[in-house]
Amino acid sequence: MKTALAMMVLVILTVAAFPAMKNEPDNFRGMKFGATIGELEKKYKLIEVDLSSDDEKSFGNKKKEYVIPNDSFVIAGAMAQEVRYCFYTGMFYSAHIKVDGKKRDSKHEEIELFLKKMHGEGESLITNVGRLGYAWSGKTISVLVRYPIFDRPFTLSYTHLPIAEKMYKATIAR
Repeated sequence: MKTALAMMVLVILTVAAFPAMKNEPDNFRGMKFGATIGELEKKYKLIEVDLSSDDEKSFGNKKKEYVIPNDSFVIAGAMAQEVRYCFYTGMFYSAHIKVDGKKRDSKHEEIELFLKKMHGEGESLITNVGRLGYAWSGKTISVLVRYPIFDRPFTLSYTHLPIAEKMYKATIAR
């Protein structure tokens, strides 16, 4: 389990080697990456959600995830099922957006095209099980689209690389 989490963070950090991203964001929906939970709780009603057992074992109380009640997020015409705001050691480091659908379809392709227009060409992520997604990386932010595969939904994440690197180092040090 620890290995799987370390691999996920490593994939995020690996995207940092890709060509530079156009229009690199420093925030997600007005939430500045690196902001403290206290700063954001003043502006947003954040409700903590349970972590997966893998995350709980790997990060303990250092990682927390929140949702905003009645949050609606639309990207390229597709409505998100859920947006999770992720914090590590009390700092906002990532937003995970889950979009409906267990199979890749036209709305997923529209999201990818929208992100290509916004951030440039990016890189396709291909493994022995097929094309897993698409990624863009800037100096401090990576954007990762993960296609539905096995029983995993289509997801999009914006991640602050310096904080993700701290997480990765803490995970492998355990």
